[in-house]
Amino acid sequence: MSAAAPKLFISYRREETAGHAGRLYDAVATRFGADNVFMDVELAPGIDFVERITRAVGDCHTLLVVIGPRWASVRAPDGGGLARLAEADDYVRLEVETALRRADVRVIPVLVAGAQMPQPEQLPESLRALARRNAIELSDGRWRFDVGRLVDALDDEAGDARPAPAPAPLRVPSGALLLIEGALVTACAALLAHRVAVSVTDALDLDRDPATVVRRALNWGLLAAAVAAWLRLRVGGRGSVAGAVALGALAGAAGGALDAVLWLWVMEPSAGALRDDVARVAVGLLLGGLLGALWSPPRVVFGALAGACAAFLAQALLNTVWALDPGASASDARDYTFVTLQAVAVVAAALALLLWLAARRAPVSRPPR
Repeated sequence: MSAAAPKLFISYRREETAGHAGRLYDAVATRFGADNVFMDVELAPGIDFVERITRAVGDCHTLLVVIGPRWASVRAPDGGGLARLAEADDYVRLEVETALRRADVRVIPVLVAGAQMPQPEQLPESLRALARRNAIELSDGRWRFDVGRLVDALDDEAGDARPAPAPAPLRVPSGALLLIEGALVTACAALLAHRVAVSVTDALDLDRDPATVVRRALNWGLLAAAVAAWLRLRVGGRGSVAGAVALGALAGAAGGALDAVLWLWVMEPSAGALRDDVARVAVGLLLGGLLGALWSPPRVVFGALAGACAAFLAQALLNTVWALDPGASASDARDYTFVTLQAVAVVAAALALLLWLAARRAPVSRPPR
């Protein structure tokens, strides 16, 4: 096998091990790239599923067979009491059979949820060679460590030409900690970014409108760059920290400038609160989309939608506060207040949705496995 990243195929029984397979996918996709990992073959109507599975398995170097406690005994609802594996057209059986027939495909049983390797007599004749394969156990209690062993084994087979493994993706049980960290990092970054933006625009001595554009571009650009650097360091993923910072600065600056342009020149002042809502939602879209782009696997659309909704709700809250205390909107603290509140809301909402998707990763729709 060459030193290039190995192509992996994850075979699993959806009704039993979908959650474990999703976590495993996130880990190996982060290390080897989503393009090198297959999970769920999407079958359009009229497609020969045997040919499609044969081609997909043939394109990979390694088949990871995720085995739960009932992997060999799950029964079809209308199969007359037979185990799924006894059916010749069972997807999981076809995937494993195809891989076992190929000398160039390595088959690794992956035991989850306390499963044991099935005995040869529990398997169809065509699958009995699987019982002789050395398995690796992924325990829920030591998931990171066990997945690290598996990734190291795949690395050893691929060769030593690649750089050291990237940090493993965040485990979902640590989601609350991630949200708290994100809120604190965002609030601190907002404070520093605001002070820098004010100092720069004061030093440039710009007119009011250009100063507003520059200030908001700097404000959101610096804030987004800091959040992007934190997220890349915290959860890992593809790409460098410098690349994440550059992407964050670009997305934040674009969002801040768009915010100012919409507020100053596009929306009529008579639009009132609507003008604020539209401008801030634009920022929420870009900042949330940035977090989605840095996630593994990328979830740009989900991040952007969560960010836009959070920005709208945060702006609605600010509009209410300012309606109760009109003097607050005239103070210099207004910019820092809305940037901090909205940035924290956008980051928290986007991360919460991304964590939820990671915990409930829904495979591509296909017939029951």
